[in-house]
This record gives sequence, C-alpha cells and structure tokens, in this order.
Amino acid sequence: MQPVILSGSYYEQGVQHGRQLRSHILSIVEERFQYRPQWDMARVTYHLSLLQTNMEKYCPWLVEEMRGIAEGAELSYDDIFTYNCIADISLINIFCSNIAFQDTLEGPALGKTNDVGKDTQRYHVLLQRTGGDGQPLLWVTWPGTVWANCFVNGAGFCYGGASVKKVARNQEGIPSNVLQRVIADKAATVSEAISLMQATPIMHHPLNATLADSEGNIAVVEKAPDGCDVRLPEGKNAIFATNHFCGPTLAGTDSEGYSAYDSHGVAGYEQFKDNSRARFKKLEQLAASGEHSVERLKTILADHTEPVGICQHGALARTGYEGMWTTTAYVALPRTCTLYFAYGRPCETAYDCYSL
Repeated sequence: MQPVILSGSYYEQGVQHGRQLRSHILSIVEERFQYRPQWDMARVTYHLSLLQTNMEKYCPWLVEEMRGIAEGAELSYDDIFTYNCIADISLINIFCSNIAFQDTLEGPALGKTNDVGKDTQRYHVLLQRTGGDGQPLLWVTWPGTVWANCFVNGAGFCYGGASVKKVARNQEGIPSNVLQRVIADKAATVSEAISLMQATPIMHHPLNATLADSEGNIAVVEKAPDGCDVRLPEGKNAIFATNHFCGPTLAGTDSEGYSAYDSHGVAGYEQFKDNSRARFKKLEQLAASGEHSVERLKTILADHTEPVGICQHGALARTGYEGMWTTTAYVALPRTCTLYFAYGRPCETAYDCYSL
C-alpha cells in the first residue's frame, strides 16, 4: 500500500484526500448509507446539528478538512459530515484490541488490531501529511474521514483505539472518532493527549485509547460521554485495552441501560463482554510470558491460542451478529516515528514498514 500524500492547508489536504480516493470513498459511503431507511431521521438530524456546532467549537480545522474531502470526492458536505459522524448517530459494534510495551529495544511500542468485519480491509487507507497545516503525521483511517484508527506523529507520539458500547450521550460532545485526530494534530506527548481528551467531550461511541510517546510513557484513556479514566502501567511496563472499561469510575457502566438499545439483547451483549474480558486477560498473560519487543507484539496480535485468540476469526457469530473478524493490525514506534501495517489478518499477513 502506498500512502496518500497530503500537504497545504487543512482544506487543501481534504481536497487531495477526496480527489485521490474518490471512488473508494463513494463505495464505502454508499455501503454505510444503505442503513439510512432504518434511521430515525428527526433524531439523526437533531444530533447532526449539535455535532456540527460542537466541532466548530472544538476542532474547526477538521470541519474545513471535511469540506475539502467533500469537494475532492464530488460529494455533498452533508453526506461527508454524516459519514464522519456515523458512530454517533447509528450504532456501531465494538471491536479491536490494544497493547503497549514500555521497554522494547526501540523504546515504547504500541500494537493494535482492527476488528471491523470479515474481509473489510478496504475500510483502511494509509495517509501521510508531509507539510502544511498540522505536524507531520502517518495514520490509517476509513477513506473520506478525518478519523485516525492508529497513528504516529512527527513529535513522537502514537495512538491505537478500541471501541466500547454505552447508552450515555453528551449533547455537548464531538464524535469520538474525530477526537482521535484532535490528539494526532495537537498532542506531542501522552500527558498532552490526556489533557486534551479530558477537556474535549464526546457525544457517544465511547473508546479506550492506548497512548505512547518518545519519552517512554504509555497509558490508556477510557473515554465515555459521561466520564474519563486514565490507566497507567503501574510498574508492569505494559498496558492493555479491549472493549470494556476497567477504570475506577467507568468500570461496569458500559452495561447500564443496554438491554433497551442492543438488538442482540442482554444475553448477546454479555457474550461480547465475556469475549472482551477474555482477550484482556490473554493480553496480560502474553505480555508477562515473553520478551517485550516489536516482533513479540506482532506475535501477540496474531495469537490464536485457546480459550480465545487476539486475532479474531468470527468469534461471537452464535449471538446472531456476523462475528468479530480481525481485518488489519499495526505496530507503532514513537521514537522512530514508524508504523508497521499488516493489511490483512496478522496471523497470515506480513507487515510493511512506513516512517515519517
């Protein structure tokens, strides 16, 4: 995969993004919008108007980037904006696993899987900002979005995310997927990212953000519409995040009110949570049972040992959901501003190496 190279103002970067990935963007927007007939349009329109106002307050430069994407892709701004807010107006399933080591020979290292769905590699594109507004940045995201599923920036700071489900909504917030880019553009250290995440509300779609920087710091920020916890490695030189909250104020709250919101019902959601807890425990065991290295991270992301693998191949299909499928994987190194990217299941796909 060749990265899409961007430069200039945020608007110009958006135009370049939209123009170079136009057919790709059109295909995925059409696919995501096939569910529009099921939306409560009065509710969706109301929340989109709030999200527009909130983004203009907290991250206006990303609104301009979306306007550029719309022009470059020859789509309406309303369609691009709706697509970028998709997880805050239409329920998106939980997925992804994260792990970070503090003490590899290359410094801190962060590993992440993306579990979007079976054979959905095309939902991931690699972008690189080489000049203009914003610091140098190498990131993977959905084409046509201002998100950042995983990134490393020129300051030597990197991120990987995992989703959590929760009914809570904060009408003052921005999309959590957009918050990823706020810290990519504005943070240089884990400490700065934590401050930004604590100060910036999200509307819906909670996340667990795993962070690492060139100074040797690692952390997980658990961010919900109604709270924020920070977890540190506490002397273990490793930290993990899957799809449930573990922090002191949010632990257990992701279940609240969920039975009225989840089409799979309470039993189905409990199986999701059991899977998440099992992967978290597996990450903890694997981190403690071998060296902390980049190659070890790659091995962990490809794990298929019982009782549950980190690399997911259809787990939970029995709930009526199509199942959790690991689609891509990443290892980010903040000290060398390097991103290893496996464009496919990490158990069967080689990593390509990209650097700023």
